[in-house]
Amino acid sequence: MKSISNAVLIGAGNVAWNLGIALQKVGIRFVGVCNRSKDHGEPLAQQLQAPFFEDIRQVPANADIYLLALSDSAIESVSEQLPENEGIVVHHSGSMSIDSLAKKHKRHGVFYCLQTFKKEAPIDFSQLPIMLQATSDSDLELLKNLALQLSPNVRETSDLERSNLHVAAVFACNFSNYLYAVAYQFAKDNNMDFNLLVPLIQKTAMQISGDSDPFLKQTGPAARCDMAVIEKHLGMLQNDPKKQALYRYLTECILNHYKN
Repeated sequence: MKSISNAVLIGAGNVAWNLGIALQKVGIRFVGVCNRSKDHGEPLAQQLQAPFFEDIRQVPANADIYLLALSDSAIESVSEQLPENEGIVVHHSGSMSIDSLAKKHKRHGVFYCLQTFKKEAPIDFSQLPIMLQATSDSDLELLKNLALQLSPNVRETSDLERSNLHVAAVFACNFSNYLYAVAYQFAKDNNMDFNLLVPLIQKTAMQISGDSDPFLKQTGPAARCDMAVIEKHLGMLQNDPKKQALYRYLTECILNHYKN
């Protein structure tokens, strides 16, 4: 079976930078990088030693794979602008269906890495979960062989399974980071050093294991049903109704869990 050896990368955001560099390291040759902004796309093209295209209609039509690292809202419309080709067209989205690529491209699929990305902080792909879908067994095998060059943690998932994982990821990553930001702002407003909380944050993350229910690790006044401390904290937040409401809601969620 022919393997994937060259690619076109569409997009120049956080995912595109990380995925492009990771694939380049395992020997994938980029024959094009396309992005609507030259200022963002050209530096990535230079990094990947690939030609840059502002007009998606001009990208090479003979690549093995077309990687769409785009916002969910852009995937369908951008994919329809791709030139006719014989490669596999894939998107990198946790929530978009594989069918979002079906209008124009017979060979299409999903190549989704479950991680949060920043282009200034390169990701180690060696244990990263990679979720795959394809319209044929042969294309799925091609995507699997490509993914295994990055990580041994590769699996086929359905649209529903991937969407469910994406919801769980929002809770585990995006919402938790928002709470770190709330804690940071509270510490700053009260002239405290947020760095004092970092060891606690790291310990909390490190004790989570896939074999254990995180509720078994829950600590704090709500887990102890310590109403005196809870009321004191709510009083301390009385001048910040938004933080007070957030504290009250999360406390009630924890209290309700342990009451049950």
